[in-house]
Amino acid sequence: MTSRRYTADLIRQSVTAREVAVALGLSLSGDFRCACPFHNGRDKNMKLYDGDRGYYCFVCHQKGDVISLVQGVLGCTFVEAIKWLSDTFHLNVGVDTRPSNETLQRAEKRARTRKELRRLEREAEDRSFDTFLSASDFIRQLEQTIDECAPDNPDAPWSKRFCMALKLMPEAMAVADEAAVRMMERR
Repeated sequence: MTSRRYTADLIRQSVTAREVAVALGLSLSGDFRCACPFHNGRDKNMKLYDGDRGYYCFVCHQKGDVISLVQGVLGCTFVEAIKWLSDTFHLNVGVDTRPSNETLQRAEKRARTRKELRRLEREAEDRSFDTFLSASDFIRQLEQTIDECAPDNPDAPWSKRFCMALKLMPEAMAVADEAAVRMMERR
């Protein structure tokens, strides 16, 4: 049986934070960033580095190595994280301990929570897009009504439809703008 310190150093030298993040199911961007699992971020604010440099979140300032990444995501102990890394990456470092059922249940619950959060974010994005489309269609209808019902000369009386379209236009534009901002924030 090897010492914990030697085992941890061997693991840190054998796998990168990028490899571990993929094995944990975190979605990486092209520049090796992902949504931070520590503060449940939506944006890809956590940078995963090459070699044994680990990771760093630019929002919550969480940083660490591959072992602390596994501990944080799976909610397990140091020894359980080493065991998981050893088993997942076939490192055969001689750690003889298994994660407890409670740790596995916590990890499954966190994974379900992350999955549900991603689903809710997609739904919110879809609703924002639908709202934007509806508001845009309504704006086009208002513009058409304004064009059709505009008085022929400055002294002619204004129709009720023309007045109503003018009154509703700023509100419709505000709704479309708000939906567009929400869509942009989610990207």
